[in-house]
Amino acid sequence: MSVYIIKANPLDALIGATRKDGGASIQVLQGYPTLDASQDDLTVVAKYIIDWDQIDNCRKGFLGYNTLSGGIFTRYNPYQLQFAGENVFATKYSAAPFDVIKKNCSVLTGEYNFAVITVEFKPRALNISSNISSPQLFTESAAPQAVIEQIDADGSFWDTGATEPVDSNKFPSIKTSKVLWALNYTDIPEMWDNWQNMEGKTNSDTVTRSTLKLTFAPETLLVQEIDVNIGIGPDGTEQVGVRFSALYQEGGWNKFKKTKVASPTSIYDSSGTELKPFPPEFNFGNILPGL
Repeated sequence: MSVYIIKANPLDALIGATRKDGGASIQVLQGYPTLDASQDDLTVVAKYIIDWDQIDNCRKGFLGYNTLSGGIFTRYNPYQLQFAGENVFATKYSAAPFDVIKKNCSVLTGEYNFAVITVEFKPRALNISSNISSPQLFTESAAPQAVIEQIDADGSFWDTGATEPVDSNKFPSIKTSKVLWALNYTDIPEMWDNWQNMEGKTNSDTVTRSTLKLTFAPETLLVQEIDVNIGIGPDGTEQVGVRFSALYQEGGWNKFKKTKVASPTSIYDSSGTELKPFPPEFNFGNILPGL
């Protein structure tokens, strides 16, 4: 089941509250909204009066934002406005002082009570269902691989009477199943701690991808790539994108082939402690949104 959640914008919660001067918390400026349309484009512009300290809250409220909590990735959509028979969504936001600046000893302090915000709206298609796999937010791929490996058959025979030894130059081969699993996030709220030291680690818990019908047992996923990209989104805010890949190996990464033993087996040090060269320290569910 997807743990991506898309919710309606919470901006409406501010409407109906009161500003410091007793007015509505978000008050439409007289003469707005306006409509500008052509054969190729349509733009609705609205202006609102808000408290100065609500500029950032209103920016997120109009343009939408993401949150990550307990492994659940939630996307709040841009604010939707209905005007002149059109459904339009907020795409651009700007703010400016609305009242006279305060002065202190003739030095401008930059303290304001109110702001006027300008919001541009445009029509666009948005998937607002509660269960999505939108390419704008997240993509996932899995590429199965068949790896042919020659086994160590020293001391083995082709017959039950042990009369026909297996030639060391002609040891038989076996097929090992592997899967290259990749995730791509285009906008996550923040990176997790210590991410740069996770390559070479394996999964500490079972990872189930119901849509792909894949289940990865502990220690079978080896973290290979964590590629982080930081950019600036259309609203001027910082966006963090991550490409993550792990390689699944049947039998796990901390078990190894032993002569004349079909299944991979563990190895130990002189004290009897199992050796795990690929530490199972990557908890996918606590780190990557959507898992």
